[in-house]
Amino acid sequence: MVKELVFVVEGNGKITIGKVEHKLEKQGAVLIFPKQKYFFEGKLKLIVSCSPAWYPEQHKNIGNSF
Repeated sequence: MVKELVFVVEGNGKITIGKVEHKLEKQGAVLIFPKQKYFFEGKLKLIVSCSPAWYPEQHKNIGNSF
């Protein structure tokens, strides 16, 4: 199961994990545990570290705000 650590390099927005929203700001971080469903909103530049390694097949894009 993949665990992700997300670090906000710049920008602000929010992440919704399950049904809970969390504000994201520059230099903030959030830990996402295996099997948690989440999505980002806002203008964000992120660094994401995954353990174990992440593969594109594990990702599902449900849309964007462009």
